[in-house]
Amino acid sequence: MIPEHTPSQLAKCRTGIRGLDEITNGGLPKGRPSLVYGNAGSGKTIVGMEFLLHGALEYGEPGVFISFEETEEELAQNVASLGFDLDELVSRSLISLDYVHFDRSEAGISGTYDLDGLFVRLGHAIDTSIHGSACATWNTRVNETAGLHILKSRGMAHSNQIREFRISDRGVDLMDVYLGSDGVLAGTARLSQESLEKSNALARQQELQRRKREHERKRDALEANIGALRAESENIDEALKIVGEEERLYQQALLTGRADMAHIRKADIAHGTEEVSQDIPA
Repeated sequence: MIPEHTPSQLAKCRTGIRGLDEITNGGLPKGRPSLVYGNAGSGKTIVGMEFLLHGALEYGEPGVFISFEETEEELAQNVASLGFDLDELVSRSLISLDYVHFDRSEAGISGTYDLDGLFVRLGHAIDTSIHGSACATWNTRVNETAGLHILKSRGMAHSNQIREFRISDRGVDLMDVYLGSDGVLAGTARLSQESLEKSNALARQQELQRRKREHERKRDALEANIGALRAESENIDEALKIVGEEERLYQQALLTGRADMAHIRKADIAHGTEEVSQDIPA
């Protein structure tokens, strides 16, 4: 969340650029110039132009773009790739373009280039169009072209973290840096490392799935064995019941046979007694 301006804070102009407002703690200082510098082709023009476009379209702040390299037509073509109609914004007086031809070789050799006219044109454009902050760009040689960070900003708190700088069809996007085993990675090094880590993560996931399936197969086999053993145990219990019943019947039959034998023997004894009694004289 970008903090809102309070009286104790420096007034800011939001850039509308993803990530830039976060590391600047709310945007560029209002009423002060801001310098964006980097190698040729590193995206300085896109940063400046997108700052103006967001200001005009989202915050109601018209802007002036003075170019020393690209003509108005070339700028319109470049901005169209981001989805903006620069000519339409110019016609609505939301953006003012001014191309100034500047021969660096002549100025560097003779030293006679007069900047007074440029200052007059710039001052007039600022006085009539700009009520916020100014953003200037400058070519220089730097070691890191894939990142952006704030070198110095007087009177305001800001992040000192390097953000990866990307340009796509959506415009500028500042991303959190990617820390690899060898330090901060950006650009192709980051993509390669991310691809490697995704590949390793996929391989690990596949290995975990393989191990999971193996354990599930062992569990299923074990449960099948347990089921077979349980069935066998039930069969043994049933067999024991049958053996027990057979033993009970046998014992019952044995007892019954003894009882019958005893009964028969008792009958024989009684009959013999009667016969013997008759033979005894009175």
